[in-house]
Amino acid sequence: MNHFKRKFKKLFDDYKTELVEREKVIEILQGWLAYAFHADTYKYREKITKIFDELFPENRQQNRVKIIDKKKYNYIKEEEYQKIKSSHDKTFYLLKKKLTIKEITVLRMVSEGTIWDHIAELIENKKISAFDVVSRNKIFRIVSKIKSEKNTLKEIKQRLNSISISYHEINCVFAMIKSKKN
Repeated sequence: MNHFKRKFKKLFDDYKTELVEREKVIEILQGWLAYAFHADTYKYREKITKIFDELFPENRQQNRVKIIDKKKYNYIKEEEYQKIKSSHDKTFYLLKKKLTIKEITVLRMVSEGTIWDHIAELIENKKISAFDVVSRNKIFRIVSKIKSEKNTLKEIKQRLNSISISYHEINCVFAMIKSKKN
């Protein structure tokens, strides 16, 4: 439980500085609650949930979780979208239409990891910038921990020592560096 308390405090600090979104905090909290469910922790889980509601209010506009309705995206011209053959290009098309990664995931019915892989490839091919999908602050933190092109994502993640930065974001920044070398 002490490990989770430290992790929770670090999450709150990252949330205050806008390094992590509320959605990511919810994912981590849900994982921990599922884990803690196997022990006799009912009251503790209730207490943590109340603390979470106070520390991570839902009213922060940029972190509000949206329910996605496909009908909302009728402005995407079906004929134009259907002509696109490559999965990467479909992702690129939807990014140009200003859809979020979560929205693209739902619309295309693929995993979020697949979309992030497409984005990394688009960055490496210089079709989009890493700054379009990863915050400036995170990019500079990630770049400072990359020692060489031979680094693995895991090594970089360990050097960052931050749960608010995902492997996907690291991969996008790494793709940006590779694109500059090419």
